[in-house]
Amino acid sequence: MASTKWIDESYAERARVFKALADPHRLHIIDVLSEEGSLCGTDLAERVGISLALLSHHWKVLTEAGLISREQRGQTRYCSIECKRLQEVMVPWPVPPVESTVRRPVTKRATKPKPATKAAATPAERRRGKRSEAR
Repeated sequence: MASTKWIDESYAERARVFKALADPHRLHIIDVLSEEGSLCGTDLAERVGISLALLSHHWKVLTEAGLISREQRGQTRYCSIECKRLQEVMVPWPVPPVESTVRRPVTKRATKPKPATKAAATPAERRRGKRSEAR
């Protein structure tokens, strides 16, 4: 039972991180921080193209997921990416070789047109037809 609980918590934690990264602005924040290193809120908001209020919201989500850390220097807040945390949740998945995942396009085969058939008779017409043939 204990191993199942560990797996569930691990999946829940990874899902929380992926959920935090599912927003385009937050993903952009992570990209900028990975390229630039530590940045103050004003510079980061300017680079991402969002307001400070919106950046504050995204900072909170990313901090709760453990993806960034915030630091106060004087009156300015700086944040930086938590690389170790990203590496923890990015468990390498076994990926099949490209050749085995590529599917060939399905092509339609030329089919011969079916010969025209008489319309199916209703049950009453079939009964009448049988009677007239019997006479």
